[in-house]
Amino acid sequence: MVEAGSAVALMGNHEYNALCYHTPDGRGGYLRAHEHEKRKQHVATLEQFKGLEPEWADHLAWFRQLPVAIEGPGLRAVHACWDPRHISLLNAELKKGGFTEEVLKRATVKGTALWTAVEETLKGKELRLPADSAFQDKGGHARRDVRIRWWEDPAGKSYQEHSVTQEESLTRAPVLDRSHADGFIYGEDAPPVFFGHYWLERHHPAIMRPNICCLDHSVANPKVDGRLMAYRFDGEAVLDPAKLVWVDRMDVAG
Repeated sequence: MVEAGSAVALMGNHEYNALCYHTPDGRGGYLRAHEHEKRKQHVATLEQFKGLEPEWADHLAWFRQLPVAIEGPGLRAVHACWDPRHISLLNAELKKGGFTEEVLKRATVKGTALWTAVEETLKGKELRLPADSAFQDKGGHARRDVRIRWWEDPAGKSYQEHSVTQEESLTRAPVLDRSHADGFIYGEDAPPVFFGHYWLERHHPAIMRPNICCLDHSVANPKVDGRLMAYRFDGEAVLDPAKLVWVDRMDVAG
C-alpha cells in the first residue's frame, strides 16, 4: 500500500529496535545489545529472513526512512504519543536523512533530549510506580514504570486509573510524582490524534476522548480475541465511534 501511494507507514518501537539491534555501537557491540532477552524479541523476524539477507537489508533501509508522525488538515497520527516538542525535535533530526547511524548513536544515549523524544514518541510517556509496587506486562516481565494516559490530568487519580490499559493488577495508590511525565497533557481542543502501540483489548474503548483514538486492539496477540481496527476519518473535530471498523482476529487468522 505504501509503494502504491495509498498509505503512509510510521516508525514504531519495534522497527526502531530492529535498527538499533543491527547498528554497531563502535565499541564491538550493537546499539541494542544482543543479549538473550533482546534476541528473543527479534528471533522470529530473523528466522523468516534466513537466506534472504539482502531483502532484510532492504527492509532495514526502508525502516530508516520512516517518518515518526504525520499531520494533515485536522488530523495527526503517531505510534504511541503526540508531544509537539518531541515531534518537532525528531522532524528536525530526520530531515537530514532519516534514522542514520549517526542519529541512532545519539538517540540511544540515555537521558538526552533526543533519547527522551524517541522513547516517548514510540513507546509512550511513563510514570514510576511507588517503591513497593510493580506489575507484570504481557511478556511476563516485572515493570516499575506504567504507561500513562498523556491526554489526561492525573490529579485525583490512582496509578491504575491513569494507566492507558488500566490493568487490575496496578496499584490504587494516588499519583503523587508527575516528574517522569513532565506534566504534559494533550489539549482537548487539539486536532484528533490516532495512535497504536498499547495492545488494548476488546473491552477497552478505541475512542478515549473526543480527539483521542487508539487503534491497536491486539490483533497480533494469540492470547486474546483481538481486532484489526481502523477509523474512517472525514475531517471531523469530534470523533464518532460509529466510524470505527474492524476485523476480528479469528477472521484474520482464518
